[in-house]
Amino acid sequence: MGNGDLRQIRNQANQLAGDVQELRRQMQGGGGEPDDLRSLDEVLNGLRSLGATADPQSLEQLSSQALEKLQRVEYDLRKKVDSANQQLFVQGSDEVAPQFRKPVDDYFRELSKRTGATASKK
Repeated sequence: MGNGDLRQIRNQANQLAGDVQELRRQMQGGGGEPDDLRSLDEVLNGLRSLGATADPQSLEQLSSQALEKLQRVEYDLRKKVDSANQQLFVQGSDEVAPQFRKPVDDYFRELSKRTGATASKK
């Protein structure tokens, strides 16, 4: 990873931190709950740390943590705002933590075998 890549990642993290800060201001002005504001503060701290680091390994870890916290905030807000919706989804990548990769792969492999067997019987 070159200096240009690191600089771009840090700049994006700082821009996202600004967006999250604005969201926090709006939520606070609109009577946002203290737990939600604290969660946004955690996201902000993560993004600011990401914007201040130059270590590629730290970048990956910090970005993963910030994304996870932001997804949790989004999920919690959706639950509060859209109480009629019975299907709430947490958006994210298809990546799986390394310690869960094998069980997930095994699950999908087994599922595809069952689906393939069912399809061939029809």
